[in-house]
Amino acid sequence: MLIEDAVPGCTARRLVDLADIARDAVGEEFLEFNVVNSGTITATAVLDASAIPEESFASGYGVGIAVGIYMDGELMGNLTNSGTIAATAERLESSGSANALGINILGDVADGATFLNSGTISATASGSFGPSAYGLAIDDFIDGPVATVHDDIVNSGTINATVSSFDGSSAAAHGVFMEGLEGSFTNSGVIAVGLVAENAVEDDNLGFFAYGVLVKDLDEDGSFANSGVITVNLDAEEVNSAAYGLYFATFDGEITDLGTIITSGSGDQYAVFLGDGSGTMNVDTEDNVDGLMRVEDHNVILDAVGGSRVFRFEDGSPEVRQVERASAVTFNGAPT
Repeated sequence: MLIEDAVPGCTARRLVDLADIARDAVGEEFLEFNVVNSGTITATAVLDASAIPEESFASGYGVGIAVGIYMDGELMGNLTNSGTIAATAERLESSGSANALGINILGDVADGATFLNSGTISATASGSFGPSAYGLAIDDFIDGPVATVHDDIVNSGTINATVSSFDGSSAAAHGVFMEGLEGSFTNSGVIAVGLVAENAVEDDNLGFFAYGVLVKDLDEDGSFANSGVITVNLDAEEVNSAAYGLYFATFDGEITDLGTIITSGSGDQYAVFLGDGSGTMNVDTEDNVDGLMRVEDHNVILDAVGGSRVFRFEDGSPEVRQVERASAVTFNGAPT
């Protein structure tokens, strides 16, 4: 899974071309038909360096990869999970990495296709060299076209991503990762992300990053709504690190509901990070957003619907005169 350098956390990536090797553990592999899971799918990959002969090329470095459900291509049908999907990857001893993905779709989610989760999806990874975990990942694999969600992604269940890093300089945890979103993503469940770095090594070019939801490109027709809970906890002291509840590298669509978003721990903390684009974010006093919201050339609509709430914003372009940006913020009701 390759993430562009423009997105923090890109350093925690697979360093091998997965087109040439098989994944260490794959729970289920499907393509262009409906998939329904109401049971339990478990994928576990444990790479033990002590069990590899010293003369082996792999004795110094290795990567363990576990995937619960893996789709090598466009999702044409419906993927429904009401059960449990768990992927665990662990690298023991020496240097090496581990990558865990609950569900990995390497292609578009086509018009008419949907992803529905009311169960539990978890990805857990531990290692020393760039370990990463993705609860749900929709991407273009290595060098393919941008994978885009054209229809609906709905989570009313639980998506967990947990990473433990030791003696390393990079790691990343993602609850949900999508390259492109032209459809809708609705969360009324729980997305929980945690990253712990022990004995972290400082490197200005690398770092430790945790995301509740990361979307690289939210199209003008795309939308996001959260009436559930998104939590991100990061424990990586005295190194380059950041936690994001929502991260949109390019934001041209609309956020219709923020719900509850909480980031905690060390490093930079952003409940919402909007990069490029000129989309619209709706915020109301029923939202519980504990963290900074970074905006740039975006429209922000603030609704007072009862009670009071304090929201913290960061201007991504402070050099732009405030008078030029004032029209981008709209108050509905009397702000308190």
